Amino acid sequence: MYKYKFKDEYADYAGLPVASRHDTGVLAHELREVLPDAVTQSHDVTLPNGDVIEDFLVVNKVCLRSFDQHSISLLIELMRCISRMLPS
Repeated sequence: MYKYKFKDEYADYAGLPVASRHDTGVLAHELREVLPDAVTQSHDVTLPNGDVIEDFLVVNKVCLRSFDQHSISLLIELMRCISRMLPS
């Protein structure tokens, strides 16, 4: 997880208000290595200043949230199994 600030050029392009330009999340290129279904490669994005973001990556937050919920459920079940093995 990272705390980050969108560059003004991208934030302006995306229509993000100034108050919403800081966020916490994952980096798409890192997430793609471990959970490729949660990342989609989009088209090149050309910003108003002429800068180009090639092969723009988008995180599917619904997929990521589902994965998180499933992982938490598995951890809870694992903890229950472990606690059953411990002497009372």
